[in-house]
Amino acid sequence: MSAGVQKLQSIEINLLQMRHEEQAGTSPILRYVFLTAIVVVIGGMGWMYTSAKSEIKNTNKALEQVNLQIKESQTKIASSPSAGAVADFVALPKQLLASKPLATDVLDKLSALMPLTSNLTALSFGDGNKVKVTGNFATSEDIITFMQATKASSSFTLISTSGMNKVIAAQEDKNAPVVTDPPLPVIQATFELQYKSEPNKKG
Repeated sequence: MSAGVQKLQSIEINLLQMRHEEQAGTSPILRYVFLTAIVVVIGGMGWMYTSAKSEIKNTNKALEQVNLQIKESQTKIASSPSAGAVADFVALPKQLLASKPLATDVLDKLSALMPLTSNLTALSFGDGNKVKVTGNFATSEDIITFMQATKASSSFTLISTSGMNKVIAAQEDKNAPVVTDPPLPVIQATFELQYKSEPNKKG
C-alpha cells in the first residue's frame, strides 16, 4: 500500500443513549402531573363525601323535628274532642228542640179540653213528651171534667194529679173597674200528662 493511504478509524454514535437521557429528562414532569391529578381526584371525592354526609345529617335533624311536630299534633288531637263529637255537640240543640212537642199544638189541644170556668196558669215540658199543667178551676166538678176529657183525648194521657189547693184568683184585667167584693176562691190543681205528638209535628 502507498504512504498516501490513510488509516481509517470507525466512529460509533450512540443514539440510544441520547434518547434515554431525553426520556429521563421529561419523566419527572409527567410524574408530578399524574400525582397532582390523583390528589385532585381524591380530594374531590373526599369533599363530595363530606358534603353528602353533612346533608344527610341536616336531613335527619329536619326529619326529627317533623316527627316531633306530628307527635305533638297527635297528642293535641287525642286530648281534644273528635270531629264527630264536635259535630254531635253542634247538632245537640236541634235534637233537643226536635225532642219537644210544638208548644202551640199542645196549648191548642189543652184549651179544647179545659172547662169554660177554668184557665191555665203554668205549662212546662219534661222528658219523653211529658207535660205538666197547672190551672185554676171554679169547682171540683170542673177538675173532674178536665180529667175525664184528658182520658178520652187522643192527644193526652193522664199520668197523675197533685197540688189541689184553694187560692184567690188574681185579677187578670188591670184596666177592669175595681170590684169592692173580695174575689171568690178557686181550686188550683196540677196535672202530669203524656202528650201524643203527631208525625212531623215536632218543635
